[in-house]
Amino acid sequence: MSFNISRSSAFQSGFINQQEENKTQIVQISPDRMAIERDIYQKLQQNRCLNIIKILKIYENLIEVEDIPMTLLQFMKKRQEIQLELSIQEIKLIMAQIINGYQYLRSLGIIHRNLNPLTILVQQIKGRMIIKLSDFSVSSLLKNYSLGTSRAGTPAYWAPEVMFQPQNGYDDTCDIFSLGIILHQLCFQTQMPSEFNNEFELQQFMMKLQKQNFKCQRVIQDIEIVDLIERMIVYEPRKRVSWDELAKIPFFKSPYHLLNNRYLIDFTRQLGSGMQGVIFLIYDLMQSIELCAKVVETNSYEGGLELKIYSKLLTNSNERERENIIKVFDLINDQHQTYVIMEKCDENIQQYFQKQKSISNEEILDFLKQIIIGYKYLQDLNIIHRDLKPENLLIKYEGGRKIVKIIDFGVSKIQQPSNLAKTVAGTPIYSAPEVLESTGKGYTNKCDIYSLGTMLYQFVFGQLYFQAYTLQELKDYQKSLKLKPFICTKQSIFNNLIEKMLIYEPERRISWEELLAEVEKLQQQQQIFVERESILYDTISPSILKYLDCIQIFSSKLEQELIQYFLTKADVIKQQVLQLFYFLLLFSQAALLDCQQIFQKQHIYIGSYTLKQETDTNKINEQKLQGYIDSLQISIESLQINTDNYFETARQQLFGELENKKMTCFDIHEYYNRIYKSQIRNYENASLKLRYYLVKMSNIFLDYPIININQHKILYPQLAEKIKDENAQRQYLETKRNS
Repeated sequence: MSFNISRSSAFQSGFINQQEENKTQIVQISPDRMAIERDIYQKLQQNRCLNIIKILKIYENLIEVEDIPMTLLQFMKKRQEIQLELSIQEIKLIMAQIINGYQYLRSLGIIHRNLNPLTILVQQIKGRMIIKLSDFSVSSLLKNYSLGTSRAGTPAYWAPEVMFQPQNGYDDTCDIFSLGIILHQLCFQTQMPSEFNNEFELQQFMMKLQKQNFKCQRVIQDIEIVDLIERMIVYEPRKRVSWDELAKIPFFKSPYHLLNNRYLIDFTRQLGSGMQGVIFLIYDLMQSIELCAKVVETNSYEGGLELKIYSKLLTNSNERERENIIKVFDLINDQHQTYVIMEKCDENIQQYFQKQKSISNEEILDFLKQIIIGYKYLQDLNIIHRDLKPENLLIKYEGGRKIVKIIDFGVSKIQQPSNLAKTVAGTPIYSAPEVLESTGKGYTNKCDIYSLGTMLYQFVFGQLYFQAYTLQELKDYQKSLKLKPFICTKQSIFNNLIEKMLIYEPERRISWEELLAEVEKLQQQQQIFVERESILYDTISPSILKYLDCIQIFSSKLEQELIQYFLTKADVIKQQVLQLFYFLLLFSQAALLDCQQIFQKQHIYIGSYTLKQETDTNKINEQKLQGYIDSLQISIESLQINTDNYFETARQQLFGELENKKMTCFDIHEYYNRIYKSQIRNYENASLKLRYYLVKMSNIFLDYPIININQHKILYPQLAEKIKDENAQRQYLETKRNS
């Protein structure tokens, strides 16, 4: 009798023909076991288990199974070859899956009778080690509690009752003995519990077990595993640990589960948890993609409500409309739980914001618009989310885009016509006053506008809109908003929007439709502004108004050149360019505001001179003027500048002067010049045109004194000609350099 384990065939029953193209194997059933093996394979085909080899097709005397070329023995030897011992965690993972597979066989009344490292297969799925039991060529069926009565399997793994008295019958505890030997090999690098080279030595080993309990000769760190081996390699079947006892050991709980013969759930990869359940990573074996599954308690009241939401999302599957809602693929009932199969995203929006050093207004607006569009889809389905918070907004990177997805409907509610939600739900710091107060009056989807407003504040300013240490403190603050509405004390283009979203009374709060319109308006304003044109009609004669209009047009051209220069520079230089750009925008806006003052008051005090000019709507395009002023204000507020002491000092001095007096573009030009002259070396290698623009702007009031405005008939034409003429530009720069 040979005790070497070799794999001349994967199944001892007969010939195996590997089908390379489809990665399957054909197994031949031995004629004398035709009925019992077909019965076993039919049971396994009808009831799939992740840890049992997949039965694909059953023919008259052939079985087609999935091809898994690596055995557990090969796996162990490969690890030996690279001198990498199996960790205790890996051993427990392997054992957990063997036990799970065997418990499944027991539920079908099957005794394997040939557990050994050749009939246990190892499959890699997305970096996960999946164990599969195979080879049912000597397996038996326990019908009406009948016992096995013949020798079967591989001798080296026989239990004593199979070796000595098979005619007396044996049950599935024989495989516990076999598994104990396998566990010993896993722990001690394929070594058997004892050395035996023939049947006599094997019998001697077993006779010794009858007199003396087996003791591991080697020691490993995990005492529980050693103890378990000694409880499995036991002579008397009734004294061995049972399969049910093994299955109850916490560290032998299988980390994987197969749903609908398709979705592999990895319980070791928890992606998050919602209000009503935990979310795990899963793998779609059919499409070979990673998804996620939320486990919802089917029989709980809250779980039932959540499943109604997911059912609505599943049946309303317009891909384009629901892009910003998590995609639901399936709802699978499994005992008392339902698995909600969903797309997998990359991170939540809070994680994204924490990673970024700075977020542009354009990106915040894009995220905000996506959230609103997603919510409006929920609104169309009469769903109130009730728990909008950063953790429930996921980002999925797809085709170069960052797509925001609303998730977690654990506290959501389907709103019936004329029905108000009345239960307390959500995360307090993001919850609306009407939700936290729980007065019984109910609330509508405007509660989620308040929640989104709190998040918008956090995204823009990097902190919560209010720091509350207790729930009561938060409630008291929210009540105070009734008399003293929320006001943003920091500057941003979002202030007005946030204030409309954080209004105490829901009926006065901005609606979802209005919110979308406001965001789209801000997006339009955020588009990189085009070169400004004249705000005057052609009929106006040379005057202070004409003078200031020419200056704002020239300033606009410099702005465009600086933008192009900014895009080509390294980060350090970029920040300095932004500092200069900031004061240039202030200067441009001041020039336009000066024009507005002249239009309104018919005079202006500028550069130590009081200048009068009669004007009316026939001379100035008031709508264009106001549009330019507003656009510049948005641009000024949207600049994200890393300030230094010099820049900050200049800015604070400017704001200090603005509080005490009306400042014109002439006054602000001084601050622009101060910053420009401190950075002049940054522009030594700039284009000729940009250097000309910068020097010309620096000297604009020297080259064209305000006192001589009536003589400046060719102020802007003269500038325009020099812009086109490179020789004139060089000559001008040379003149200024020598002066």
